[in-house]
Amino acid sequence: MRLDNYVGRMVRLNQESFVPIAQRARRQGMDLENQFIVANISPEQRKLICYGADVRVAVSVRDVALV
Repeated sequence: MRLDNYVGRMVRLNQESFVPIAQRARRQGMDLENQFIVANISPEQRKLICYGADVRVAVSVRDVALV
């Protein structure tokens, strides 16, 4: 699937990627669900720019699964 096909779709991160992000969010006093919306792509880095709650993450397409 092309990266731009992910924009606007809901994804979940694999555990290896999600756990450090969730730990960082907890230290900041936030609860974070493993559900993100892909808002944009970074074609030069081949990353998906995802938002969930007040968190922005850039992850590889290998680190996500469509919901």
